[in-house]
Amino acid sequence: MEQTPCKDSMVADQGRPSEWRISGLRKHSCGEPGSYDGCLYVLEALTGDIYWQFQTGAEVKSSPCVDPTNGHVYFGSHDHCLHALDVLKQTVMWRLELGGSVFSSPCVSLVPHCVYAATLGGSLSAVSPLHGTSLWRCMLGKPLFSSPVAIELGVIIGCVDGAIYCVGHLGQKVRVM
Repeated sequence: MEQTPCKDSMVADQGRPSEWRISGLRKHSCGEPGSYDGCLYVLEALTGDIYWQFQTGAEVKSSPCVDPTNGHVYFGSHDHCLHALDVLKQTVMWRLELGGSVFSSPCVSLVPHCVYAATLGGSLSAVSPLHGTSLWRCMLGKPLFSSPVAIELGVIIGCVDGAIYCVGHLGQKVRVM
């Protein structure tokens, strides 16, 4: 694996391999998703050594995002699940079946505090970060390869049908652009 310097961020730069760090880990650690072996790797930033690896049920092409309120890591997989990990404790917080492969990166909203994830099955879901329960699911009908972005009005996401959707924080379609 190529070693890269880490940056503090909630969402990875989409033009490069994902880089993130979690305060509190020994010497800070980085994770690099995108493995065809189905693992999310957490690496020691200073040495490049594997701190922990988590095996999913299929390829991981989703970049992880870090919840700034608790340090938990959320990412999707082609196993149709959104995963939540506590990297400090090296434990799985929860796993939620979303009904389609999760190719894009999830995002965390602070108000309301939830995780948004999109699937290739065309659904955008809001998930409780604490319990991993589905708050709502909005079917947009076409595959969603782009990553959702939370704003004050709701969640914005691009779709392969060429539209950009804005879905309210309660799951209602607010606008199609």
